Amino acid sequence: KKGADQRKMMKEDNTNDKDEVDLRELYAELKKNLRLISMVTIVFILSAIVYNFIILKPIYRHNMFLRLPDNVSVTQINTYVEILKNNIKPEGGLIDVRRLQDSSLIVCIFEAGSVDEVLKESNAVLPGMAEKINKIMYETDRQRFHNEVVKDIQEDIAMVRAIAIDIDSNFDEINNKLKYITNKLEFTEENYIFPKVEIIQSRDIPHTPIQPNKKRNIGISFLFGALLSCSYVIGRYLFSNRMESENE
Repeated sequence: KKGADQRKMMKEDNTNDKDEVDLRELYAELKKNLRLISMVTIVFILSAIVYNFIILKPIYRHNMFLRLPDNVSVTQINTYVEILKNNIKPEGGLIDVRRLQDSSLIVCIFEAGSVDEVLKESNAVLPGMAEKINKIMYETDRQRFHNEVVKDIQEDIAMVRAIAIDIDSNFDEINNKLKYITNKLEFTEENYIFPKVEIIQSRDIPHTPIQPNKKRNIGISFLFGALLSCSYVIGRYLFSNRMESENE
């Protein structure tokens, strides 16, 4: 039994020695093919440089905001966001519209091929979007406004009715009262300030493009080229050893 254990230990030692020799041979094989590995890696790096600096066009992103009045509910804001999303046109540079979390701000995201272009497009598109929301808010707020005004002039209307019921009432007096109510309504409407959307220009001017990320892409190309070439050398080495073992 003692002799069997010794043979087993010697066998394990021989296996470890073989593995160690294999690793050394593998390292030597990689070193031997260093030129091939370098050439493949350089080709990948040059391809990434050409693609990122010549073929791929830069994209700049700019955010602008619409600040809605405080009396606008979250449900209304979400409705306005959906309306604006449905009016996005690809040629306008606007790619997305969303509500800023826990605020009355609507974020409008623009993308273009240069800083000047993205700023120009955002300044051209956003006023029309703000006007669209203003029109919807005006119609909603105007109805609320009229309801409040009607409550304020109910006493005047009741007084005119009382005068009209009186047989001896003067028609000129009734007309004057009606004219007074009409003028009061018009004056109140003209001087009532309907809340409007405020356009906020972002202070962060996009000086660098969001894509391509040239450093990252070139780094990935370097790693991919090195790994691919090393994998090829290792695979060829293992296949060659296997064929030799089978021939023996």
